[in-house]
Amino acid sequence: MKKKVMLAVLTACLMFSAAACSNQANDDTAGETQNTADGEESQETEESTSRLVSVEDVDKYIKIGNYKGLKLDRMMEEITEDQVNAQIESDLVANAEEVTDADAQVQDQDIVNINYVGRKDGKEFDGGSAENYDLTIGSETFIEGFEDGLVGAKKGETRSLNLTFPEEYPTEDLAGQDVVFEVTVNSIKRPGELTEDWVKAHTDYKSVKEYQAAVRSEMEKAATDSALANLRNSAWSAVEEASEVKEYPAEDLQKAKEDYNSLIESYAKQSNMEMEEFLESQGTTQEQLDEQCEQYAQYKVKQNLIVQGIIDKEGLSLTDEAAEKVKTEMLEQYGVDDINTLVEQFGETSVNESVGVVRVCDYIIENADITDKIDDGAGGVLDGDAPEDTEEETTEGTTEE
Repeated sequence: MKKKVMLAVLTACLMFSAAACSNQANDDTAGETQNTADGEESQETEESTSRLVSVEDVDKYIKIGNYKGLKLDRMMEEITEDQVNAQIESDLVANAEEVTDADAQVQDQDIVNINYVGRKDGKEFDGGSAENYDLTIGSETFIEGFEDGLVGAKKGETRSLNLTFPEEYPTEDLAGQDVVFEVTVNSIKRPGELTEDWVKAHTDYKSVKEYQAAVRSEMEKAATDSALANLRNSAWSAVEEASEVKEYPAEDLQKAKEDYNSLIESYAKQSNMEMEEFLESQGTTQEQLDEQCEQYAQYKVKQNLIVQGIIDKEGLSLTDEAAEKVKTEMLEQYGVDDINTLVEQFGETSVNESVGVVRVCDYIIENADITDKIDDGAGGVLDGDAPEDTEEETTEGTTEE
């Protein structure tokens, strides 16, 4: 069955620009969007000051909701010792080494590579067999008794496991049924212990204490980045929902529709189908496609009107100091060194839109009334001051010249 994409394509089309506020993007989808343009978009440098809309008098087309003095919550995740230890345990597992002792026996937390065949009433059943499957003992990946049944086995040993599928198992003809798995252990890998020698061999740190501190620091930075992403989303949503389009600029709306239809045509081409056949394979009619196209175009134009309107009113730009910091953030996110690399991959328009959305989000945050709250990881929320580096991270990309 061919993968259905129509229901998700609206979100996919918006991916690069709209999702910039949440620090997420889909490289494949955005790349496909750029490819469908067949090189028609100009590949100018980051110094470009192109407007995001074709009109000069933005107020004629949209009433932008209040974007100053908004009350927003900045939710920070509290990194606990248990979370740090869990991450270290994950690192130990990821660097597990093969056990070479021929007499070594499988034990809890070992990673065993296995071949297995499952039979019911002496006959193999669908989905019950695999070769060279890596299984962590104790992960509860398989039905009860499977992993425990391998504890004590040696490399090369084959065991027959008499097991019973649970009554609530989703495959009806296996639920509650007795089966036999024949399992051969091909190899055994075992996570190391957290020692000075392990740290020196598998990390860039020189001691357990230094490594533990680095793990915590990385997790806290990830929590800070997530808090900023969520804060940007909240800021954007508040303004977008409060804004009202008076009239959609015809040129912008038409361009957005053309971009959307080009993307759909590229999907059809990749599937080696004519458009009518492709729509049928997606369970979608031309009328439904036209409706999705209209929704996409209206949202995209509304987004650009809001961003351009705030840029105009507040004297912001896509090349000011704060915008340059946004670009630096994007480069780090995509793992590239030059903004022109993103321009070549996604197109100048998409890059400008992404910078504009984040630049405006940060301006809204800079002028908001923000309450810092701590997520204690147990479903509770506590009022409290954000960590010092959180404040720096939030304001870093919002300073104006």
